[in-house]
Amino acid sequence: MLRRFAWALSPAALLFALTGPAEAGYTIKSTFNTDAEGWTVVGGSGLSVGYNATGGNPGGYISVTDTIGGTQPWYWSAPDKFLGSMNNFAGGTLSFDLRQHLQPGESVNQYDASDVVLKGGGLTLVHEVHLNPAMDGTWTHYGVDLSEVGWHIGTEAGIAATAADMTQVLSSLTRLGIRGEYQNGPNIGDLDNVVMHNTPEPPSLALMGLGAAGLAGYGWWRRRAGAVPHRLVPA
Repeated sequence: MLRRFAWALSPAALLFALTGPAEAGYTIKSTFNTDAEGWTVVGGSGLSVGYNATGGNPGGYISVTDTIGGTQPWYWSAPDKFLGSMNNFAGGTLSFDLRQHLQPGESVNQYDASDVVLKGGGLTLVHEVHLNPAMDGTWTHYGVDLSEVGWHIGTEAGIAATAADMTQVLSSLTRLGIRGEYQNGPNIGDLDNVVMHNTPEPPSLALMGLGAAGLAGYGWWRRRAGAVPHRLVPA
């Protein structure tokens, strides 16, 4: 199946893409092939996670149906296996697949917010990837570098995170949130293939080139579509 890709890679991740891994890494993942694996939803009102055995990328996936919507997004909240002492994953990658659907009769009304939230050690770090999931039935794949690059403290307008900040958060991670809502209005969000790996995910050079061009074009489209400013993430 054709997928779109979004990357947020540090220089170390770029070097890994060119040279390949030096050794096998540690991986924690949710592929949702049998159940929802303990994932929940934070934010919104009266929302719950539904499991779907087919239609994922591939296999099963989870989804949330929001019949109200709004500009304070709901987030997928990771289960315990992604939390705790995660120092081994500093400098690695968090990857996942997202898809969104509009409810019948709804027009496109997308908005900006933090896309990934890490909380732990008395800090909250947020990251925005600047690419919303596809609305054409296909999956969008995301790879976010777990270094300080692109992360901010508290909100996207906050102070840029340092390597020490990332280490502090990962040393006692209490929350991993992935944004599930991008539409100001009723919507459905889907999630599949969440993987935390302690080495950067290696995209091909061709893919990285296409991704750079695609991000530029999609950023223009989002602003044409009337995306609204950044929103605070749920506590």
